[in-house]
Amino acid sequence: MLLTLLSNNTVIGTQLYPITASDLQDDLRLADDELARLTPEINSYIAAVVPVLEHRLNRKLMTQTVVRKFDCFARTLNLTIGGVQSITSITYLDCDGVRQTLSASDYLLDSYISPCLVRRAIGASWPATYAQENNIEVMFVAGYGDHTAVPDQAKIWLRAAVQKLMQDCDGNGELPVNFMNGLVQSLKVYA
Repeated sequence: MLLTLLSNNTVIGTQLYPITASDLQDDLRLADDELARLTPEINSYIAAVVPVLEHRLNRKLMTQTVVRKFDCFARTLNLTIGGVQSITSITYLDCDGVRQTLSASDYLLDSYISPCLVRRAIGASWPATYAQENNIEVMFVAGYGDHTAVPDQAKIWLRAAVQKLMQDCDGNGELPVNFMNGLVQSLKVYA
């Protein structure tokens, strides 16, 4: 199931979030019956702010499978985000236009730098490919892990953003930008 396309990275699967409506009950000062009534609205705000923070940080918060497409093999393939856990597969169209899977022994994930890169393995070479845009697909797993592994400052940012949206339902409210950005600055991956 295709959910999000950001920076040529496509997220595959069900989107999970590091905070829930219940996490916001005290922040919003909601009684149990109010929380039950407002949960769909709160969930929609959570769904709206998580991709904003992920885009701001150039990283996925929760573990997700992502596909990044490339036109051709280069010295390195820039995955454009940090926190990549593993490469699931690299496929490409060969010179005859047939989809092939690259052997895992032919490449390495460089996750020690951010954004993460795919490099050729020593002694390996990239195969010749069909001349077509987006013919190389790198499928990888990225994110901190489950909700317990997401840094607290990211969760605080998300809770504050949802709280502000709930207070300013017309969407014209301003988040305390300097505070919000400063809170998550250390998590950002610079591309």
